[in-house]
Order: sequence, then structure tokens, then C-alpha cells
Amino acid sequence: MYNGRKVIVKEKYSYVDQETVPSFEGVVMETLRDQTGSVNGLYVLSIDDRGCGLVRQTSLSDVTFVDGEG
Repeated sequence: MYNGRKVIVKEKYSYVDQETVPSFEGVVMETLRDQTGSVNGLYVLSIDDRGCGLVRQTSLSDVTFVDGEG
């Protein structure tokens, strides 16, 4: 349902590292589900300025869908 969708992940502050993780655009690669099938998070692929791919785990509440469906 979410795989392949374009998203923007909101900027957030890490209290552990005391750093701000900037917002980024990416594509949903996989969903993180619990044993009952509920979606707990998403794995999002983003490409940085150097052309390197990075997969990040994020919660569903931090994601805005770009392609109009939601």
C-alpha cells in the first residue's frame, strides 16, 4: 500500500544525540509492521547530494505523502 510512494520526512530533533535531523525527500521501500499487521513505521530511501542512497526508518506520523494519495 505504501511501497513506492514519494514522501517528505519532517525535520526532527534527537534528544539522545542533541542534533537536528533535517527534512528529506525519499521513496518508501518497505513498511515496518508488528505481529498483528499494524504499520509502526516506514523504511524510506533517500539520495544525498553525492548520489549515495541511504535507507532510514521513520514513523508514519513524520511522513507527508507527495504524490497526492494518502
